[in-house]
Amino acid sequence: MRTRPLRIQERKPLVRGQLRGEAMMMKNCMICGESKFRKRGMVAACFLLECRACGLQFLDPFPDPAVLHDRYDHYYDAWGIDQAGGVVPEMKRATFRRYLERLRPFAAQGTLLDVGCATGELMATARERGFDVYGAEIAPDGIARCRELFGTERIVGKQLQQGDFPEQYFDVITLSDVLEHFPDPLGSLDMLGRMLKPGGHVMIVTPDTSSWTRKVSGAKWPHYKEDHQYYFSRSNLAKMMSGRFDVLVAERAYKTLTLNYVAGVVQGYRDRGLARMLARFIQHLPVSWRTPLFSVHIGEMFVLLKKRPE
Repeated sequence: MRTRPLRIQERKPLVRGQLRGEAMMMKNCMICGESKFRKRGMVAACFLLECRACGLQFLDPFPDPAVLHDRYDHYYDAWGIDQAGGVVPEMKRATFRRYLERLRPFAAQGTLLDVGCATGELMATARERGFDVYGAEIAPDGIARCRELFGTERIVGKQLQQGDFPEQYFDVITLSDVLEHFPDPLGSLDMLGRMLKPGGHVMIVTPDTSSWTRKVSGAKWPHYKEDHQYYFSRSNLAKMMSGRFDVLVAERAYKTLTLNYVAGVVQGYRDRGLARMLARFIQHLPVSWRTPLFSVHIGEMFVLLKKRPE
């Protein structure tokens, strides 16, 4: 779904009720309690706000649930998961092998829940490494594929809720490109924490507002999307998690991609003119340049947390 480009506005502090007469959804920052925010632009019909104290960014108001439902209905079509002789699954598994290798010194096996399991590549990679895997997904195409690969009983095909799994059941919970979608990140992580064993680990990959890609891209940062409701930095994410978790790792995340895949994905970005130019440029490159896998930092962070004993 196409969204409107961000427009950077004058950075005046905002307090509740000052958004053109509309009340803000968040009275106080959920991380630091600050009540003043900067308006950083627009994402579709939503304001992009930033906490003046800790830098947390979020959309206000949140997008219409019906709009998001339509967006998630065919969310993974752009991946081309069944095309090009299995290149896309291998590309994604290469990314997840990197993540799981980073996890291995802390947790090499056990029960693993992948929240937002998409088309199952992280689960498949974790299973190859000896994990007993489960998943949760809301996009119909992802649900169908994962149930085919892992069995209906291992996939929660709806918004995950308390009681879907027993408390203190999992050794590892992974959220790769998921946290930014949650309308209540703090509440969701609290729920997941109850499903995690004491000493268990949470792996998060999410856009990083302190990354150089965000600073260089500014309003055109590709991670500013209508379905991304919150945007964290390494520091404010660590602060948000400090009540129940210890931060073991907070570093750049790297994705494994191909230029062909990049050309397909960028055409869905807001700046379609620039996207078309980039896609055409890539498509005119030799095949030997467009198909090899390569790893790149695209403005995300890898964070590994350990649950404190209760």
